Amino acid sequence: GTFLAQSWKAAGTLGIEAYVTPQDTARDDAGEILSFGSEDGRYAFLLIQQRNKLLLGVLTSETKAVRPRTLTEIATLPDTRPVHLFIRHTEGTLSCYLNGKPVYERPLAGNYANWPENLEVLFGASMQEDRRWWGRLEKVAFYRQALSPDAVAAHAAAVAAIVAARPAIERLVVEATLLRRTTTRTDIAPYSRALGHYEYRVDRVISGRYEAPIIHVMHWTVMNRKAQPIASRPLGKPYTLTLEPFDRQPQLRSELQQDDLEWDYTSPVYYDVEGQ
Repeated sequence: GTFLAQSWKAAGTLGIEAYVTPQDTARDDAGEILSFGSEDGRYAFLLIQQRNKLLLGVLTSETKAVRPRTLTEIATLPDTRPVHLFIRHTEGTLSCYLNGKPVYERPLAGNYANWPENLEVLFGASMQEDRRWWGRLEKVAFYRQALSPDAVAAHAAAVAAIVAARPAIERLVVEATLLRRTTTRTDIAPYSRALGHYEYRVDRVISGRYEAPIIHVMHWTVMNRKAQPIASRPLGKPYTLTLEPFDRQPQLRSELQQDDLEWDYTSPVYYDVEGQ
């Protein structure tokens, strides 16, 4: 966060790029896709999805405080299909592109001199309140130079080609009864989040293929060093799980994994892709 703040202040220009799979547009609660702020709830930058709308706030020396209820609508999502998103603020203009095409451009004067100190970057989570976002982010990049519209379109095309070329990951949906779960610890500094290992008995395969009677699943149990509701999920009750093989999730390799269960380590492990 400190590096980004120093870079953007020096350049007077910021650019943010991501390949975004939106959360369910029927959800009433807003989700923070990307927040750049301090622990006391002050934001320099905030991007939210509210139903099918993308809402944005950028704090400058000419604007008031950025808050979740005072953001500007910058784009409408047609559905939950992934989109390439590029946001740019340069030379007093704020712009947004979806799939390489401009969808928003308005004046936004001022510099970043009044940004809060000790800024942190959060993806899909809120600094203080529970405004988690249930979508997916990939290909995230930050820029301190102004990409031209042609360059933004080229980036969108390149990302689309990469995504189209990669093999699909087979999903598994099961109804399963929770047998055991790892003890969740929140004293995990310097980490801020953690995955926990849970063991289920498979009662019914709804879609996909799975033949073993037991399945092992990694859930997000800690976010912002706070235990999530799933950390106290009752044993002995059935749950519907949407899963993907854990070894097909390279983005999780560096995450903290909590596991105090004794189990057969040769069994495959799955990842809860819905995380709820």
